[in-house]
Amino acid sequence: MDFKGYFYIMSRQTGMVLDVRGSNHSDNAPIIIWQLKSEEKEERKRLNQLWKYNSETGELESRMNGHRLDVAGGYAHSGAEIVNNPANYSPSQKWYFKPDGTIESGLGDMWVLDVKGGHTEPRTSVILHQRQEGGPSISQQWDVVPYVPMFGEFFYIRSNLNNCYLQIMCGSEDKTIPSLYIVDKADGSPDQLWKYDKETRAIHTGNANDYALDVPSEEGNPFPSIVTKPPKRSARQAWTFEKDGSIVSGLSGLGKKMVLNIRGSGGALSPVILYDWNSGENQKWYISAK
Repeated sequence: MDFKGYFYIMSRQTGMVLDVRGSNHSDNAPIIIWQLKSEEKEERKRLNQLWKYNSETGELESRMNGHRLDVAGGYAHSGAEIVNNPANYSPSQKWYFKPDGTIESGLGDMWVLDVKGGHTEPRTSVILHQRQEGGPSISQQWDVVPYVPMFGEFFYIRSNLNNCYLQIMCGSEDKTIPSLYIVDKADGSPDQLWKYDKETRAIHTGNANDYALDVPSEEGNPFPSIVTKPPKRSARQAWTFEKDGSIVSGLSGLGKKMVLNIRGSGGALSPVILYDWNSGENQKWYISAK
């Protein structure tokens, strides 16, 4: 599996996440489970819980200091401590996300990340352990949760399909409700920058008008182009970033998931519309700082 951008690694057992204990920058710093710090207003307080994955090398990199998730001592045995270490390109720093929710070690397909003893208390150590017979235990199952800045921090929204950037279309005929497109280069302009309001679930533009992504009401068109309009509390302006990479509209109902979708060929300047979820790469997005 390939994950882009920074994310949390969340235990299915407790909802807690992988955490470098005490934000310790030293070699061999222990990895534990701890409550998600997404409520912290200072970004630096979240860095020890954020990870980035290199699907080519299998490395999990800490946003805090660039160190890699590693097996202490470099060899596999039940109860081996999971730590944070500088990159050494060894099998003990390779990890593979499996469909059953396990994160498998490069030291062997029988070895996976586990919460020590299946305990549910914060600060419990994360260890290497053999897979449970008959399928992984809940303490060996994890979810990748995308990182979305929530306190006025600006970010880019990029497509999994081609790494293009979500942008208000420059030169839109109607300046009050610009349409949404993708472009292939980041230029740092406000038309490419976004911020998220957790309370209203609105995705706001970075430009001076502070508009929000909106689904226009178009009679007879179930898949309208996304626009930006003045912010208001409305399901048409409510969006949720989900762990499958989708950005889901508040208009979604029971059994019907409506998401941001790149229309047509998916190349630069393709418009973005609302569409039924089908798990295509043109419906998956990630957050980036550049």
